Amino acid sequence: MLGTPIPRRDVRADDHAEVRRRLVGAVARHCPAWLRSDADDIVQHAMLRVVEGGATVVNATYLNRVAYCATIDEIRRRRARKMDSGEEVPDAPSAAPADNPGRIAEGRQVGEAIRDCLAGLNEARCRAVGLYLEGNTVPEIARVLDTALKNAENLVYRGLEGLRSCLAGKGVSP
Repeated sequence: MLGTPIPRRDVRADDHAEVRRRLVGAVARHCPAWLRSDADDIVQHAMLRVVEGGATVVNATYLNRVAYCATIDEIRRRRARKMDSGEEVPDAPSAAPADNPGRIAEGRQVGEAIRDCLAGLNEARCRAVGLYLEGNTVPEIARVLDTALKNAENLVYRGLEGLRSCLAGKGVSP
């Protein structure tokens, strides 16, 4: 369609508002619930990495990686501080009170079935579905995979169809 703007895959590193907006979303995807109150600090550390990195243009994959590393670094800092003081830091969000060992074991089995089924997909569909399951939108997936939006849609939807079919064959259903 004429006049339709081409979606920006990259962003200028000196466009601080846009870089920060993207980092806020990426940190939100990676930050465990027990650390969410400090998400703004993690975003700030990630912004510093981008600015100090010296790149003039950054893409979504790079920003996602910076957000992930900044989140992991904060978790490590917390653990180091807590080990010095003797307090305990959770590895992951606590299980809900309704969770019991049976449900946890069942969840692990479902996770294994999903990993097995993903491994059975072709590489492009596996990557697209993996990104989708991580919470990325189809336009984001198209940018990460550096492909056309329609191709990304096809990879995601056909990959999900294959995943559902495989899981149904294993007796796993929603």
